[in-house]
Amino acid sequence: MVKERGSALVLVMGLVFFLLVVGSIFIRLMGTGTMISENLETRVKTLYFAESGIHAGIVYLQENSAWPTYLPKAKADITLAGGLASYRIDTTSDPNSVLIVGTGTLMLAVRELEVTVRR
Repeated sequence: MVKERGSALVLVMGLVFFLLVVGSIFIRLMGTGTMISENLETRVKTLYFAESGIHAGIVYLQENSAWPTYLPKAKADITLAGGLASYRIDTTSDPNSVLIVGTGTLMLAVRELEVTVRR
């Protein structure tokens, strides 16, 4: 007759190992979810910064009474909370329109938007 002494210990150790593996999987998944949400937040903020650059370029055009007769190429950087919004105004083949390029920068992420404005 074989005695089964210590079989409960082996069973408990197996259960603890299983729970350790499942717990580490959950921790890894939570970390991945956090990284995804931070990435999405950065993309949205850079989009908003780029839109701010576009709006600043439009204000520049509204305040410049010489446009569309004469408009020098313009460029400006605007520091915002945590990031940078900038705009660049370029001429196009149409003398009554300009191209505004808005750029949003946050850490290493950069996003550009282009808008053509006609007068």
